[in-house]
Amino acid sequence: MKISKVQLFSFELPLTRTLTVMGRILNSRPGILIRLESAEGYEGFGESTPLPGLQSETAKQCKAELCTSGKSLLGQKIQPALAQLNGRFRQLFSGLKLSSASRFGLESALLNLILNAKQTRESRPSAPFPRLRINGLLNGSTQNILQNARMLLSRGYTVLKVKLGHRPVDEAIDLVNALCNLPLTNFKLRPDANRAWNMEQALRFAYNIPHGKIDYLEEPLQNPRQLETFYKQSALAYALDESLSEIPKDAAGLKAVILKPNFVGGFENTQSFIHQAFGQNIRIVLSDTFNSGLSLATIGRFAVQNLGPETAHGFDTYRFLKEDILRQPLQIKQGYFAVPLTAETTRQFNRPLLKEVACLKN
Repeated sequence: MKISKVQLFSFELPLTRTLTVMGRILNSRPGILIRLESAEGYEGFGESTPLPGLQSETAKQCKAELCTSGKSLLGQKIQPALAQLNGRFRQLFSGLKLSSASRFGLESALLNLILNAKQTRESRPSAPFPRLRINGLLNGSTQNILQNARMLLSRGYTVLKVKLGHRPVDEAIDLVNALCNLPLTNFKLRPDANRAWNMEQALRFAYNIPHGKIDYLEEPLQNPRQLETFYKQSALAYALDESLSEIPKDAAGLKAVILKPNFVGGFENTQSFIHQAFGQNIRIVLSDTFNSGLSLATIGRFAVQNLGPETAHGFDTYRFLKEDILRQPLQIKQGYFAVPLTAETTRQFNRPLLKEVACLKN
């Protein structure tokens, strides 16, 4: 199977509300849609939508990188073995300058191309959508957080993630205690400090909340090298996200690693982190970065294939998109994401939202 055509489309998806990510104000999600076509007529789509505040690359930069890499892909023979995620993408992309978001988009397009070709040849009937648990995402004012927590719990969510980093520690303590005291069903809470606190602040927080309700505390410290000391003094388990460069060996108190395939540079790198974590009995939580349904469906398929059903993943970001490039919205209900396993479901787009910006042919 050879690549005969590469198209790039720009888009900008409005959000349902203003978001703040690491100090950056977001009202929309601009990105690049990648379409690959093989000589046999199969299609594969991917998306490069970097998250401002978390990633340094821009959609404009991704477009330039994808144009260059698209030219190098023309005429390339694509082997199904790429989907094994065992280093073949690294070989295919050797010599190319690709940011994390660009590599994620290209890997997604190639994996979906391989999936589409396989499913078309096999002509199997559509399988039922497997369900993945997700954690509800809480952000904004205290009033909005408590209101949304009640709403999400009433809809069947059993895990909630709450953003705390921009709040004074005492205010964060009051908020977490208020959430833990909600008179509703049993649930677990995942507070996220976004590396906002020093050791004294993090310990004050840990000493004044009920640990029994806490799944883990995500990124509590400005200096991640102090995390083991924090755990030894607080007995509160923690999780790594944006400070993750590699999974430390035998780290006391490390309960989970949050992996954003868009941020770590695609699925091959994500798979590498998973192998490291499983060797140490560390839980893997996949997370989206407010991307479109195309990326969420692709990450969901990866989760179904590589991770167990018991973990609640960070896919509630989809709720914050006012529009999607997919014509048929994804199904997220009662704390679960129904993952579309067939490539056909993610090949139908809202064309008015897309603007072609490049077309490369062999």
